[in-house]
Amino acid sequence: MADKNWQQVRKIFDDALRQKPEERARFVNEVCGGDKTLFREVESLLSSLGSAESFMETPAVAKVADVIEIETKKLETGRCFGHYEIIEQIGAGGMGEVYLAKDKKLDRQVAVKILNEEFSRHESNLNRFIREAKAASSLNHPNILIIHEIGEYENTHYIISEFIEGKTLRQIIEKSSLNLPEALDIFTQIAGALAAAHIAHIVHRDIKPENIIVRSDGYVKILDFGLAKLVEQKNKSLIGLEDATAKQNETAIGLIMGTVNYMSPEQAKGERIDARTDIFSLGVVIYEMIAGKTPFAGDSMSETFANLINKEPQPLARFTANVPDELQRIVSKMLRKNREERYQTMKDILVDLKDLKENLSFEEKLKRSQPLDDNATAIPQATTEGGANQQTAETRRSFSQKIKNRKSLAAFTVFVALLAGAIAFYQNRNLNQSPSVQDLYLQGRFYSVRENRADNDKAIQLLEQAVALDPNYALAHAELARAYGTRYFQFEPQQKLWQEKSYVELEKAFALVPDLPEAHEVRGDLLWMPANRFPHEQAIAAYRRALTLNPNLDEAHHKLGKIYYHLGLFDESMMELRKALELNPGNTMARYRIGVVLHHQGQYEKALIALKSSPEDFNPVIVGRQMAWTLISLGRREEAAALVAEMLGKYPTDEGGQFTSFKALLSAFSGDANQTEREIRDALEKGKGFGHFHHTAHIIACAYAVLNKPEEAVRFLQMAADDGYPCYPLFASDVNLDAIRQNPKFQSFLSTQKRQWEYYKSLSKL
Repeated sequence: MADKNWQQVRKIFDDALRQKPEERARFVNEVCGGDKTLFREVESLLSSLGSAESFMETPAVAKVADVIEIETKKLETGRCFGHYEIIEQIGAGGMGEVYLAKDKKLDRQVAVKILNEEFSRHESNLNRFIREAKAASSLNHPNILIIHEIGEYENTHYIISEFIEGKTLRQIIEKSSLNLPEALDIFTQIAGALAAAHIAHIVHRDIKPENIIVRSDGYVKILDFGLAKLVEQKNKSLIGLEDATAKQNETAIGLIMGTVNYMSPEQAKGERIDARTDIFSLGVVIYEMIAGKTPFAGDSMSETFANLINKEPQPLARFTANVPDELQRIVSKMLRKNREERYQTMKDILVDLKDLKENLSFEEKLKRSQPLDDNATAIPQATTEGGANQQTAETRRSFSQKIKNRKSLAAFTVFVALLAGAIAFYQNRNLNQSPSVQDLYLQGRFYSVRENRADNDKAIQLLEQAVALDPNYALAHAELARAYGTRYFQFEPQQKLWQEKSYVELEKAFALVPDLPEAHEVRGDLLWMPANRFPHEQAIAAYRRALTLNPNLDEAHHKLGKIYYHLGLFDESMMELRKALELNPGNTMARYRIGVVLHHQGQYEKALIALKSSPEDFNPVIVGRQMAWTLISLGRREEAAALVAEMLGKYPTDEGGQFTSFKALLSAFSGDANQTEREIRDALEKGKGFGHFHHTAHIIACAYAVLNKPEEAVRFLQMAADDGYPCYPLFASDVNLDAIRQNPKFQSFLSTQKRQWEYYKSLSKL
């Protein structure tokens, strides 16, 4: 549209908004006369707008705009609101006030959100207030505000949430510009939180800088799910909404919720919305963080609205220098007016964001690695002269792996040069070392990853010899750290000396080669232990770091697969395990764990075949445990009982108590409750401190379920989940738990586990 025509459309549109709603059509028809094109343009804007009164610059319902201006009664400092003592008011809005308060029961600071009296007289407002609390409390994500309580006290409705010390993104943007890494970090955290919300079928609908708080340590929290809606009626039970409430969630004609500068086109038009509206709004926020202004801002509300419907945003490069082309592409795709052309899920955005950040990190490393004379051919020449030290060789070798992912000719050239240099370094290093050290390391590593006591003994002996012969051999120190950690985790959990020794060896490895991929891999092993309460996310990050540096580490893929199936991410686990076997067909633990995942997926016959394909001598105890469980799940209890008896005859110590727990389960199936209880006590005694006791706890829960003792069963399931095994899909499908499926406590447990599983599932895509 020509600028002159646009100015005319805008003027008529603004004038029309000053008319009463019922008189606008007649007014536009008179002013436009016989100009049908002009009439259609103005009518299009008006029909999209629905009603000018529905726009508000603060997030609330348009029909209660007058309420916002009403002076509300303040809570005085020191007043007790239930067991919450008011400290000070920290915010106010259309719905009411927000106070900082002290929770006298738990001795902590909280935020108290009060719904003002006038606002609460409207049933729809009260429903929205309750909906905000339920929507937010149903989500379990570190970047979403935690809701502690919702209630009513002395006819006043309130929400109690965690108190976040920090600044809103609005305050940060207004005070100073964000650099690119800061903006991308905030972007990623918000996208991760919204991905979790969308998985739960909840759309925020009011993403804007005022609803995002950034703590001083850079941690982001999303606030105010007051506009949130469930996007699928079949999932309304997820947060306990009834049909009537769900219907109120639909955007009514002439009632537009949200803040105009951050609305999606479909939201502004009053159309049915879905998760893609949050994608658009987040795109606006990212645009503003980088450009310093929103993409559709106008001099008036009507101009902003018209820009949103008709105009394309200016390129980010117009407002700031050095904007990566890929970031421009991501933001542009988020801001597509046609939602079918946008990103369809937050997960897709997170994938592209991850690639962007990795590329930027690579480019930064590439700049630092450039030789002073800019002569690429000098790189291999320089790196092949003289003796190479191990640290430089390892660093260059891992760095060359990073370069493989780049497609540009320049990066490829550097890759070839560095790879040639790395090979020369590696060869020189090996020539200068005693072959026996290398042999000791390789043999030690072979035994170290097999996870049985006899091989662990051999691994420690060989690797201790290796580091004694060459104290500067970083790989040997890292592998010795793994062997010590396995001893502590699997076999001697009461001896903290092994844990301390593992930390010392890992520190030595990092000191010798600061970014050694194998050391990051072992760090994941040492993190993922019961002594640390199985910090899944930290361990996953360590393995991913190792694979970023060297994608060919089969053991890192194997360990990722191991954690993923503990979290119930079976597809992701299978993918990692298969990668491990592609890289190293001799990785017997990865081969074994494919059978474990098949069992978790309920494919018991296939699991049994996979388990039987494992070499008999590599770890008979761990394979025997899994085969016994699979046979029981197939209903082949006599075979299972014979196998359990055989294994207990060969390995009577039964580390972890898992074979004894199988005996308890088999006794439960036979109906002998007393014998079951005796064997459970025996399993508990044997399992004290065992690294993988969570599996024993799960089997004990199954035994109690078979005895139809749901409280005891749920108690042990909770123990397993809290102790590193929050495997919701298994708990939801395990045939051995069928007897308690209708029990309310079991169903409540499953509901909690499902929310946690959905969060972990979102993390696996990052």
